[in-house]
Amino acid sequence: MVYLRYVILLLAALLLAAGMVNHLGKSMNDQNKNLRMGFPLVEEVYNLDPLKIHLAPQYALLENLYSRLVLNSPEKGEPEAAIAKRYFWKENQLHFEIRDDLSTVDGHKITAQDAAFSLKRYLILKGGTHSDFASLVCGDKNLRSTEDHCNGIEAIGNTLILKPATKDAYFLVPMLTEMDFAIIPQVSVDPKTLKIIDYRNTSGPFYVDKDKSGQPVLKPNKNHFLYHQNMPQEVSLVKTNSGGETAIKLFQQNKIDYISAADSTRPDEIISFASTAKANLHQTVNIRTFVLVFTKKGTKHINKGQRIAIGKTLKSIMVKHFSNRPGYEISEQFFPSFGDGSLSKSDVVGLKKLFESTTKSKSGKGLTLSFVRFGEYSTIEQKIKEELPGIQIREEKNAPAFLDYPSENDMPDMFICGPDTAFKEDIGLLTYSLEAGLLRSKEGDASKWLHDYMKISGKGERLEKLKSLHKETLMQGFMVPLLSAPYVSLARPPWKINFTQLYASNHLWLLNLQ
Repeated sequence: MVYLRYVILLLAALLLAAGMVNHLGKSMNDQNKNLRMGFPLVEEVYNLDPLKIHLAPQYALLENLYSRLVLNSPEKGEPEAAIAKRYFWKENQLHFEIRDDLSTVDGHKITAQDAAFSLKRYLILKGGTHSDFASLVCGDKNLRSTEDHCNGIEAIGNTLILKPATKDAYFLVPMLTEMDFAIIPQVSVDPKTLKIIDYRNTSGPFYVDKDKSGQPVLKPNKNHFLYHQNMPQEVSLVKTNSGGETAIKLFQQNKIDYISAADSTRPDEIISFASTAKANLHQTVNIRTFVLVFTKKGTKHINKGQRIAIGKTLKSIMVKHFSNRPGYEISEQFFPSFGDGSLSKSDVVGLKKLFESTTKSKSGKGLTLSFVRFGEYSTIEQKIKEELPGIQIREEKNAPAFLDYPSENDMPDMFICGPDTAFKEDIGLLTYSLEAGLLRSKEGDASKWLHDYMKISGKGERLEKLKSLHKETLMQGFMVPLLSAPYVSLARPPWKINFTQLYASNHLWLLNLQ
């Protein structure tokens, strides 16, 4: 009996040890799937809203928290099913059949009612910087509550039906791929203010949780159709560009594992660092154009000739400083030369002749230049002050069109930024470029131009209108293209980046263990 008792105790001990080893193995395995992401918006996570996107970091984080009815295919750039398992036109009505198996991390099912609610919320809050959705649905009806009836938005069973108020609804599906039209679960929104109050129950592949210190972290929603075991199982957001803690410095110190394309670190800095570091680099084609843009204030008191002269001076400085650095190419136009909206060869020649016939400006007296999310610009700041004596230089967190100034006098005269320009016709990015004041005509009515543009059914005719606006923007000196560059991401092995080269992306579910 004593011998049998010892045998039983020994077996129990072995089983317990095996269980502990197995548990430890699982814990270590899960730990290896955790990702530390450098990010500049840690303290603002709980204020993010798809209807208030003005900067790349906002978009980059939100696209992981919320999904849309449809998403652009990374290969072809065409809309494909997402929250809607399929969509189709039936007469003049657009039907979206919502997935039956999608729910939040806490089990709240995402339904057609959530989709209708989210679109009505968009209309009520007058949100978004990426489209003209209001002109396509509900006609002239102004919604005051998500309970108000709108003929253009209806949920029947688990199908969302959109009934455009106009026959010119070509852009409706491409428009819905934009982050502005993310589906927000009703349970996560305050019914009175329509403010998002719960970032745990989201519609995306990730949700916001908190670690032991109370800092926000992202965790995957295993109920999501994009979930897989090889994606990060926890994403810690580490503040970058604060107190000298650049993303590259944090990467060197092994404090982060991933630098996203949304970081303000310049592409040449990341590419150069990657050549000497043990890291996996990803870069897109050159779909990012660094441009000099004159604000409404600058346009009023700086005439066309002076604008082009100032642009020529700044371009000369930028090209000399950056053209030999990795990733950069001299840019003659806003849109990529290989993409939709690009200028014809004859227009490019005409633009070059205009610049060649203009003498560079030698004075910056009374002028203010801002850098918007440009990264470290101190290396060229002194040269600009030497070439344009008297100029004031400062940093801006956003495009001036999206900032509230005490008066117009407080607005800069011009700013340098590096927006995403895409290679295909993209209604969202086009709308953003108009509202940010990047593209504009002498008439200056961006809303009317966009409204007229979206009424054109033929793509060829639309692109001619877009090219005309592009040409006028450059010939009038409202904008001066400087350089083009790729969007760049960097990951520490064993993480591998599987993003497309055609779009700027931060799809964390495409970061996989090698």
